Amino acid sequence: MREHPDDALGPQAVAPGDGGAHSLYAFAERLFVEALVNGVIQFQANPRHWDALLGFIDELERANVRRVMEARPPSIRHGYARDGDPWPVIGVTLGSEVPNLDVAGGVLAVEDGVLELGEIRTQNLDLTIYADNPDLALYLYHWTNYVLLAHTDWLHRQGLMMPQFTSGQELAPDPRYLPETCYLRRATWQVTGEVYAAIPMRDPPGRVYAANPTAVVDGHRGLIRTGGAE
Repeated sequence: MREHPDDALGPQAVAPGDGGAHSLYAFAERLFVEALVNGVIQFQANPRHWDALLGFIDELERANVRRVMEARPPSIRHGYARDGDPWPVIGVTLGSEVPNLDVAGGVLAVEDGVLELGEIRTQNLDLTIYADNPDLALYLYHWTNYVLLAHTDWLHRQGLMMPQFTSGQELAPDPRYLPETCYLRRATWQVTGEVYAAIPMRDPPGRVYAANPTAVVDGHRGLIRTGGAE
């Protein structure tokens, strides 16, 4: 995301807030976006990253790749590419999320005397590269993995455990949504962390409701009280 509309959330939304959230309560998707945005900045500022990524090709081709990618750095997206995004685009999406079975039971913590309930979950994050050239899709695929590997220690410090590459593939464009000149690649990364924490709420008051589309109870349309005690 090189620029953001005035009404959009930018990378600053990933910065720590002051709302008193749990220290490990972090959205992995946002952390990955933050890392990739930082990768764009660092590659533009530090040529040695290009040498580390492309050192196996001759100097002329390496200079050409740098020229193209510096002129057209990837847009980094939460979610899928949108119409009007400047290409190339890298979209970060949640492929799956499951409880981590290596940790038995829930995770309990006490913060400032308040009991908090947590859970360890494992997430698979899909990073989809959209490009209008097959070579550009190839380079950006490896660029994406390089950047995330370079941020492994930072991801650990944000509360994500064991960030690791798990799979990659080339995708065929869907003609319903994308032009035939679109080239797609996907890398999947897996992370584990305490992605959810909550302060226990008081029990419901014991009322019993049934659905009724014409009734309004306590300001809620479609509910009618049928019994129970306060």
